[in-house]
Amino acid sequence: MKVTFCMLVASTVIWPQTAFAACNTTVNPGENVSAAVANAPAGSTVCLNSGTHNDLTLKGVSKNPRVTVQSTSGREAKIAFEMRDGTGGITLDNLTLTSGYIYGRTPHDITISHSDFVDNARMVIDGAVHSNILLDGNTHNNSNIPANSFAGRVQLPYGGDLHSGVTIQNSDFIGGCSDGINASIGVNIYNNRFINIVVGGCPNDPHTDAIQFVGATGSEGPHIKGNYFENNEQVLTAFDRIANATIEDNVFVSGPIGRPWQIEWYSDSNSIIRHNTLLYGTNCAFKMLCGQIYLGHKVVHPAGKGTIVVDNIATLISLNDRSTATRIDHNLVRKGARAGDISGWPTFVGGANPSTWSGFQLAPTSLGVNSASDGSNLGSRIFDGSDSRRAPNP
Repeated sequence: MKVTFCMLVASTVIWPQTAFAACNTTVNPGENVSAAVANAPAGSTVCLNSGTHNDLTLKGVSKNPRVTVQSTSGREAKIAFEMRDGTGGITLDNLTLTSGYIYGRTPHDITISHSDFVDNARMVIDGAVHSNILLDGNTHNNSNIPANSFAGRVQLPYGGDLHSGVTIQNSDFIGGCSDGINASIGVNIYNNRFINIVVGGCPNDPHTDAIQFVGATGSEGPHIKGNYFENNEQVLTAFDRIANATIEDNVFVSGPIGRPWQIEWYSDSNSIIRHNTLLYGTNCAFKMLCGQIYLGHKVVHPAGKGTIVVDNIATLISLNDRSTATRIDHNLVRKGARAGDISGWPTFVGGANPSTWSGFQLAPTSLGVNSASDGSNLGSRIFDGSDSRRAPNP
């Protein structure tokens, strides 16, 4: 029984990978991969040899312990997959994926990891609730939105009061003109990179956001933490109502194509925006300053209320169109400081435009040191030293 080990390829993957598991079953292109996985003993590994495989379709297949499906080597097995009807206990690892669909409330304990989504592939999760579905260490790069479609590379198109149980982490969304993540329900988004997502030459001038929420008003809202955003057309948006989100410890760097508002939160109810670093710049769209937080609403929706905005570094925090907030204080802003805010600008250890993630830490003598409402520094608190999230102009 042969054991192969993963090699990290810096040009395509930035996140650490684990060693390949030993193969218990091996499937060649053209063979029935769905049957091989359905019949695999719990806890075993199904390996796919190099090439393009038949679609993996699983209905009501539940394994405990998990069954892992992986390439025999590298990510040389190419496949599309669909899971539904109580499927659970499945890990897809080190694959090249051309599409992915997980349907219904009952799929659970599914992991998609260390894989490349290619050929404008979408990962659609539709209906999951408290599902323990994990997308970890994947790439969703250079994806261009299809004509007459307004969808994300990872799409959760359904609403609901409860959290999806989906976590998207340690992954890349770089280049292309489709939304990075588009969701209408609570989802966890941790430690990803969103870089150079712009309209460009895509058909029908699509609405392009790094992350967009559409009507995600459940009591168990989204959690967006530790992500890095650079040079995106629209960044973190919720134009059609949002509630109970937590946005924290993210870093935002804009560019000449980007809108000046890196966080645009419309008709919000009770979200928390804290400890984010929004880099100041003079070259955003509309000849406006970059690094702003905007709270407002559309005419057809109610004004926002109950938002808490604390401990951030930003250019400006604006309340618009009768939207209100429970708290806006302990922020370091260049313009429009309110009572409890600090007026001025930070000094980063990495200079005015840090070239590493850790460079966004405040210098010891900077404004904002030990000035947060919790006694810590203002801005993002996550500096793990790996710098894997920061790579300008990839």
